[in-house]
Amino acid sequence: MSSEDERREFHEWLGKPAVTFGDASVDVADLVLLGLALGWWAIFEERVERGLVLQSLELDPIAPDEVRLAATEFRYQRGLVSASEFTAWLSARSLRVVDLSGFLIRLLLRGREEGRTVEARPDMSGVLWAEAVCHGLLLQLARAASDRLAAAHRVGEPDLSEGDLESVSAIVEQALDSSATGLPRLGEAALRSRVTRLQGLEASLQRLREQVADRSALDRCLRSHKLDWLQINGEEIILDTEGAAREARMLVVADSLPLSEAAERARAQIRVRRIVLDKAPGEASTALVAAAPGELAGPWLERQRWRLIRVTSKVPPSVEEPETRERAVEELTRDVLDRTLAGRVEWPQPL
Repeated sequence: MSSEDERREFHEWLGKPAVTFGDASVDVADLVLLGLALGWWAIFEERVERGLVLQSLELDPIAPDEVRLAATEFRYQRGLVSASEFTAWLSARSLRVVDLSGFLIRLLLRGREEGRTVEARPDMSGVLWAEAVCHGLLLQLARAASDRLAAAHRVGEPDLSEGDLESVSAIVEQALDSSATGLPRLGEAALRSRVTRLQGLEASLQRLREQVADRSALDRCLRSHKLDWLQINGEEIILDTEGAAREARMLVVADSLPLSEAAERARAQIRVRRIVLDKAPGEASTALVAAAPGELAGPWLERQRWRLIRVTSKVPPSVEEPETRERAVEELTRDVLDRTLAGRVEWPQPL
């Protein structure tokens, strides 16, 4: 039997349970529908299609050493140190080494040929299961589904009769067009029922977010993140070398030259920069904390270039700032969900 004949198609897994929480459960078909609702699945399919097209073109092949290196990284990211652990992981997901190799080759081709335009829409059915598992998308969707089941448990069963009919119809239409997944085999009525249920679960999650994020809880959360969510505002210049960055710093600090003039001499532009402290590069964090408004922080290396920032202000985290508020709501919701899920969620199908 050829490797082509041995390929498994995605629809074989649609009815298999993916997450159970008490008496409630979702299967693999529900995960795909959730992915369509969240917008994740469309992006994923575009990536798969692009990889397949690149693989079909007469391009320089990916070197075997590159594939082996990528496979080693793939294994270690998942804690699959021994050969037996690796083969057991593949077997539990009905995958073969050749499936992983194909996934990695397409991944490497997408990275190498990022600027190449492709237009064809190839048949994905033979590789979609391997892509969804190796990419980790199904596992991400299973976790998202478990959150929604837990939320429904906390706030009560959703009213499945409620639903945005227009939104449901749009997702069902996408599902009926997704022939590679096999979803059209379920029929429009069943798909509509599943999507309506998922919308109810989504509503439960949103209600839970509203319940946990009262003002006192938000204030407590922000107090616990007073330093790491501190917002640093400043004026940044970006330079190609460490030497140029240190020279610019010396002109400003030692020679009292305005930052604008130091940037002009270095042929660099000044841009406004906002950094939340816990998202700053490690070596930048200390410098940013130490710098008072008006002082210069840096240089540090970030994305292969050297940076200096003149701090203009430091803003403590506030519920009035939308991004900060969202982080707090997410943390509070995550805490409730984790406590609700602990010891009660099961994963019948390895993903």
